[in-house]
Amino acid sequence: MTVNILVDVSNLWWRCACALPKDMKHAGEFGTIRTLLSLLREFPGCQIRCVYDSDCSWRRSIFPRYKYRPETEEDAFKTELYRRRDEFRYEICNVLPVYFGTGCEADDVISLLADDVLQGQSGLIFSPDVDFLQLVTGRIRVLKPLPKSAGNSIVEIPQIQREWDVDHPSDLRLLRAFTGCSSDAVPGCGVSKKELSKIVRGLGAWDLVRPWEETTEEIRRRSVRLTLGWRDKLVKFVDSGDLYRNYQIMSLRPAHRSPILQVDYTPSLEKFQEYCRNKEMLTIRGSLDAAFWNLATPTTVEKTMDLATLSRVSHLL
Repeated sequence: MTVNILVDVSNLWWRCACALPKDMKHAGEFGTIRTLLSLLREFPGCQIRCVYDSDCSWRRSIFPRYKYRPETEEDAFKTELYRRRDEFRYEICNVLPVYFGTGCEADDVISLLADDVLQGQSGLIFSPDVDFLQLVTGRIRVLKPLPKSAGNSIVEIPQIQREWDVDHPSDLRLLRAFTGCSSDAVPGCGVSKKELSKIVRGLGAWDLVRPWEETTEEIRRRSVRLTLGWRDKLVKFVDSGDLYRNYQIMSLRPAHRSPILQVDYTPSLEKFQEYCRNKEMLTIRGSLDAAFWNLATPTTVEKTMDLATLSRVSHLL
C-alpha cells in the first residue's frame, strides 16, 4: 500500500536554513532536498506532497500580533531567506506536487488534504510541530524528525495520550488554546499544563457537535477541580474571550475552507538537476536518482481547483 506523506516545506526549508552553517550557500535548499530524499529512501514508493504557506494568514485578522516579532538588524537577511524559500516552491514542483492555500498556512492546507484528499487512506505528516498532533487519528499519524539526525519517529494516539495526559489528540486544540504559543506570540492563561489536563479531557471535539457556549459552561463547571488561584486565572481567561480567540488560532480545522491551489506541475528531472547544478549543490545533484523520477508522473490537475475537484483527480498524483 502506498504511503502518503504530507510535508510542510515552508517550515522544513526554514529549519534547514537556520540549522546549517550560515556561511553555507543555499542551506535551506540543500537541507530540504536531502530530507525529501531520505524520506524516499525510508519509505520506498511513497507519495510525497509538499505544502507551502500563503503570503498572509487569516489568523492575523483575529489576532493582529500573531507571530509578531520586533524589528531587528537581521530583517534584511530574513527577507532574502523568505524570497529564496518561495522561489524554491517553483523548483521543487518539477519533481513533486506542491500545494498552498489562499490566506492560510501550510498547517491548514495539510489538515484539509488529510481530510479531503486522503479519504480512507493512511497518511503521515512530516513535521516536528506539536500543532499537528491534534490531527492524529487511526489513519493519520505524525512522522517526527528526531534531533541530531537520529532518524524519524512515528507518533500515534497512545503516545499522545501518555505524554500530554489527554483522552484524545483532539483535546490538544483546547489545551493549546489555554497554554498559548510563545513562538507564535500567542499569550496563554498562565495555568500549568498539568492542571489544565483536568479541564480539557474529552472536550476537544465538543465544538463539532455543540455550541461554543456549552463548552465554556462545562469548563467553568470543571474549574472547581483547580485551586482558587488557578481557577481565577482560568475563568478570567474564558470570560475575556481570549480562550475562544486562541482556540480559533490553534485549530487546524478552520471554520472557513479555503480552496487549495497547486503549483503548475510538469515533471522534469533534468530541469531540477540543472537547478541543483546552478546552486552549486553537487552532492545533491549526484544523489538525484530514480527515486524522484518515479514519483514525478504526469498529472491533469489544473493550477486552481476546489477541494472536490482535487479529490477526484488525486489518484493521478
